[in-house]
Amino acid sequence: MPGISLRHPPGRHSVPGRRILSGTRNPVISTMPEESTVKQEQMTCEEDWPVGKKAAFFTLTVIILLAIIDFMDRQIVASLLPYIKEEYGATDSQLGLMISIVNYSMVIFVIPSGYLIDRWSRKKMLSLMAIIWSLATAACGLAGTFSHLVAARFFIGTGEAGYNPAGQTLLSASFPRRLRASVCAAIPASMWLGAPLGLMIGAFIAEHWGWRHAFGVVAVPGIALGIVALFCRDFRTVRQDIPGECGGGEEPEREPYWRTVASLLKMPTMPLLFVGQATGLIASSSLIGWLPSYFNRVAGVSVTTASSYSAIYMAALAAATLIGGPILDGLFRKGTPFALRVQTIALIAGFLLTALAFSFLAPGSVAQVSLLAFHTLFTATVITLGYALVLNLAQPQQRATATSLIVLVQNGLGNGFGALLTGVLSDVFTLSTSMLLITGSYLVSAVCFWAASHTYEKDLATVKHVTVRF
Repeated sequence: MPGISLRHPPGRHSVPGRRILSGTRNPVISTMPEESTVKQEQMTCEEDWPVGKKAAFFTLTVIILLAIIDFMDRQIVASLLPYIKEEYGATDSQLGLMISIVNYSMVIFVIPSGYLIDRWSRKKMLSLMAIIWSLATAACGLAGTFSHLVAARFFIGTGEAGYNPAGQTLLSASFPRRLRASVCAAIPASMWLGAPLGLMIGAFIAEHWGWRHAFGVVAVPGIALGIVALFCRDFRTVRQDIPGECGGGEEPEREPYWRTVASLLKMPTMPLLFVGQATGLIASSSLIGWLPSYFNRVAGVSVTTASSYSAIYMAALAAATLIGGPILDGLFRKGTPFALRVQTIALIAGFLLTALAFSFLAPGSVAQVSLLAFHTLFTATVITLGYALVLNLAQPQQRATATSLIVLVQNGLGNGFGALLTGVLSDVFTLSTSMLLITGSYLVSAVCFWAASHTYEKDLATVKHVTVRF
């Protein structure tokens, strides 16, 4: 009868995934899966903890501790610059090169590291990288000449090249996607926390026992954590999603490395995110590397006091990055383009605040240090935002490669270029003028994120949904 719902009774003639359309004289079998069922099952897949909460948080803890040690080893040199300058008679350009050589070493080795991570093992690369950079840090304390010191710093970058891609890839696979921005914030926030610890430890040890001993002290924990990293859970297989079958499907073919790179870069949003993140880091990396020398020379305070002032800025940067992760997760719920536009406005505000700090406030004053710390609330999220969106656009088997591209641009154009350019500008003008000019990079970053807000949704629609198996 018309208007009567006809139900197909369960039995040997039932066809999974098919349903009866009611309200017709003759029942019609639809081969389309129930939309609500598919959405519910896809949500279940996404909200699951693929490796379990305990294993996920163990991995997170190890990676956080490694990130802290990473930046302690990398940034401890900032508090030692006055001693190194005095011992070797180095210019600011040479000191800038010594700071930046770590980043340019990462640029050289991050691509092969990303290749090995995607095709070998993430946890083994974490372990290997930590041990290499720790041994290189210890070698800095044994350097007989300035050239030897630069060479040892180069190998710190060699070790650190694979840490970030391996860590971000493991974390993105171990936690639900709804927590991705918060989890992605863990590594940069921990790095920014390691920077002030390195400054304070370095200044204290250098003042009491000499600058060479500082390198040896911070090298030991990295070796121990490198061994612990071998106990993290690593995923083995990437599988295509089939609607209604969480984690089911076939393993995709392993595409050649350069084809992976090409498939990532053909999305217009990717290069915008890479450049936006990197240019946002030019100013912050310059502040991290040069603030101790700025306060020491321009404000006329001791090395220990200058390091303390700088540590306030870096601690604020760590806190702002950590707070920014959950804030970004909240903004993403209102739409990713909206989050990108908010970041654009925040970067413009960050530029205005830093320009004010270096132009009108007394060097080393409470007002200047406070304003530099406050501006991090507007600029610290560029790293987290970049990582979260790049990982969203990359499939799991591509994520180490995608992250290695971030690290390449981040260090080649961002961290490395910022510290080096500041040193060169300081030799041409003054250190104060150099610090002021370098803050203009925030405006370039703002333009990139604004442009990405118009391309992201279209690129995301082309990405296939996949899950991983541990």
